[in-house]
Amino acid sequence: MAIFGAITLLLLILYSYGGALFISEKYANHNDTKIRLQYPSQEHPFGTDTTGRDILARTIYGGQISVLIGLTAAFLEVLIGVLIGALSGYFGGIIDSLLMRFTEAILTIPAIFLLLVMANILAERYRILIFLADR
Repeated sequence: MAIFGAITLLLLILYSYGGALFISEKYANHNDTKIRLQYPSQEHPFGTDTTGRDILARTIYGGQISVLIGLTAAFLEVLIGVLIGALSGYFGGIIDSLLMRFTEAILTIPAIFLLLVMANILAERYRILIFLADR
């Protein structure tokens, strides 16, 4: 899985940054409403969007920003994790316990939000099913 992920990341980086060697950013943002919503063709391999911009060029430049954000987030996560782990390992005792409880609390926050959203969606569906069953 790690090798597959590394290869995929490398291909995304090559696509985003290598593609910029062939297509300019000015072209990616060029609007031409005469060619809006075209199907894929030789001139526009991914087609065009609602304002006539080339989707291939936009994915190349959008991919650069996405790769940069993803790598920055991963680097910050590793840096914070190493810092917390080093402090826990060095001081131990009560500091270790406090940092571990803090880490566990932070790790559960996304799960709590996901569970709340799912509960809201499922509750709405069950309300509709109960309403239909009562009829």
